[in-house]
Amino acid sequence: MPLKTLQARINVKQDKNHDIDIISRSPQTSIGKNDFSYLFGVTKDLQQLFIISLTAKPGYYYFSTPTVLINSLSKNKYSVEESEVRLDNGFLISKTFYINKKQGTEDGGSIDLNFNYSTEKHGLKNIDVGSKIKEIKYLQEELLKTSVDSFEAKFKEIKLREELVKKEAVKQEKKYYLSEQKTTLGAIDTVQINSNNLKKEGEFRNLYISGIPKTVFSVIVKRDSDGAGYNFNSRDFSGGGGGKLTGTIHSVGYLNQELNFPSTDSNETYSVEILTLNGKDNSGKKYPIKINQFSTVELTFALSSAANSGSYDTLPGSYTAQASGPISILWNVSLASGNDNSFTVIKNPDSSDWFVTKNINTDDPSDLLAGTSEIKLDNVIKLGTGLQVTGSSPFSTSGGTQFITGVDSSRSVIKVTSTQDLNDNQALTFSGYGTRGIKTMTNSAINFKRASIVLGETGTTIDSAVSGTTVHVTSTKGIKAAVTGTVNGAVTKATKIILDSVANLGVGMFLTATSSGTLTAIETQIAYIDVASKTIVLSNSQTLPNDATLTFNACKIDAAGISGGAYVSAVSAGANVTSTSSQTLESGIVVSFGAVSSKTATISADLDLTSIGDLSSTITLQLDNILNVH
Repeated sequence: MPLKTLQARINVKQDKNHDIDIISRSPQTSIGKNDFSYLFGVTKDLQQLFIISLTAKPGYYYFSTPTVLINSLSKNKYSVEESEVRLDNGFLISKTFYINKKQGTEDGGSIDLNFNYSTEKHGLKNIDVGSKIKEIKYLQEELLKTSVDSFEAKFKEIKLREELVKKEAVKQEKKYYLSEQKTTLGAIDTVQINSNNLKKEGEFRNLYISGIPKTVFSVIVKRDSDGAGYNFNSRDFSGGGGGKLTGTIHSVGYLNQELNFPSTDSNETYSVEILTLNGKDNSGKKYPIKINQFSTVELTFALSSAANSGSYDTLPGSYTAQASGPISILWNVSLASGNDNSFTVIKNPDSSDWFVTKNINTDDPSDLLAGTSEIKLDNVIKLGTGLQVTGSSPFSTSGGTQFITGVDSSRSVIKVTSTQDLNDNQALTFSGYGTRGIKTMTNSAINFKRASIVLGETGTTIDSAVSGTTVHVTSTKGIKAAVTGTVNGAVTKATKIILDSVANLGVGMFLTATSSGTLTAIETQIAYIDVASKTIVLSNSQTLPNDATLTFNACKIDAAGISGGAYVSAVSAGANVTSTSSQTLESGIVVSFGAVSSKTATISADLDLTSIGDLSSTITLQLDNILNVH
């Protein structure tokens, strides 16, 4: 059986600031400008195809860590091992890739290895360990000649030699620092690191420091729970590095350092400290910079009704999320079967109907802020302008709804809308509404995309023959009587009408009568309600005088034998309803009252959790904003 062949190609961009060494079991079959091609005979034995080393020249390091991308129809049959040499300040100066074909695979075909990286000057001209790195090349060449059984021992020998090179590099680096500190007066201008909460799974964070070239500094990174220091060589919290990195801002005036934070099963806090060794820190950062990591952060989405909780049946359960991404919610709510209340819809939910709350006590035993709009609290964590403030007496809303208008973190003091005279240790409730308020209080970014309410159909049967306007029915549950409203300001051919009150009105209700003026013959319904401005928008335009009394009906009667348009004007609970027109109907027939008034409602919402904050929180949809209970 003929031996299968594997065509391999290595593609690397040209860069005069480093050297590339390629060791292979196969000789090159062709060489291009950036292209190296090889041909292998393939067996089922484990094969080391390549050892590829990238080494920066003196005065340079890898600003972007070299990576390899394998392109092959069978790329899962190959493995890559990596090793690297870094200076004590984290600068990467050499990286080696060991490309292997896994044992037991003899497929031929082709494989492309594409390398990405970038080099940058580091300005440490005294450091040249390239010659020592190349001493390892002989061992690497021998590695490809060894049997499978000897491979592991040879590989360990190479790793040991790499550690010796690291020590030599660090020795030269520190010698350079000592000489430079005597002659350079440096300054740090900017320190940037993302201090938002880390994911439970861990993540990489970039530390960016800019300033005068040759500024010498130390970075100290520690895990607060056990004091373990970040090891900048192994890039973990093994403690071997003591949590300290001494570095120099290179010739272009900045340094980028990647920090690797691990996954956790418990809550953690990390501290990042910057010390300038030969100058000043003008970055304006307060140290230590604290970064939190929580084992489980859960957002819970729930329902509540402050005004009508006693009318509801048991509310449906909450939804929870522990990761960012889309979430779809479906709640079926109903009114308690033992009462005759009904729903009408005020509006579909929007972001302003979702809120989060927390309680914080006042901390002003000497009443230093009494009679002012300032309030001293136990803490002002996660408080910001625009949050609503409520509390029991003597908390006052005589100046209107109270909002936070300012926060002084250094004094744990907030400023609210109007003057207060509170007791010490008094509980206040802070509420954040909508995307902005929730972001302030939870650090979670949520996009409330779409939401709707659909009421269930209301129907029953006629339990005795009807002749007139009184319709005897088996049940009146979910059926709503007519509601009136008074026009506040004459309108001419308008759909937008201001009323003295919009209480008990619902979207979909029919405008059936006016005390003065004339309605159009077209059936007109309420399309939108703005509770704050007491404004309704109608499906068709009307001309109405000021102070006209309008009649709105929620339930349109539909049954076999109904003549003309008939609506429910009144309800006698458990017995009958009154029709707006006389009817003759048989006993036992089914009658429908539509879905403008109902005992049941389905609420659906699509949310996009852009990011999860740092504390588990409950985000609540306020039912009283969206559903009337009559």
